[in-house]
Amino acid sequence: TPDQEALMARVRRSDDYYSILGIAKGCSDAEIKKAYRKTAMKLHPDKCQATGADECFKRVGRAYACLSDEDKRAAYDRYGTEDPGGMRGGGGGHAYRGFAHDDIDPAEIFNMFFGNGGSPFGN
Repeated sequence: TPDQEALMARVRRSDDYYSILGIAKGCSDAEIKKAYRKTAMKLHPDKCQATGADECFKRVGRAYACLSDEDKRAAYDRYGTEDPGGMRGGGGGHAYRGFAHDDIDPAEIFNMFFGNGGSPFGN
């Protein structure tokens, strides 16, 4: 849909977790959660079949994983990354800071909100 395409464009062009979720830096935890739910529902691979939707969904999950964790969010707000010491590794050449977190599964985050059984969108 045009709404999904616009959302994907926003996620692709941003390297800022707040922008990815469409929220302001000083927002509350509840606003982060609400923005994640709304964005993840629109970009979930079962719902959005557009090319690149899967990668956008992963970026949304990573943004939420950082901003929903008090310590990671504080580091991100201060240093522009949740890993200011670079201890997580991840090799060079990444175009986006903070997206080298292979241990975060966006599908698991999604399932925390919407359950584990089958497609959250019905058949």
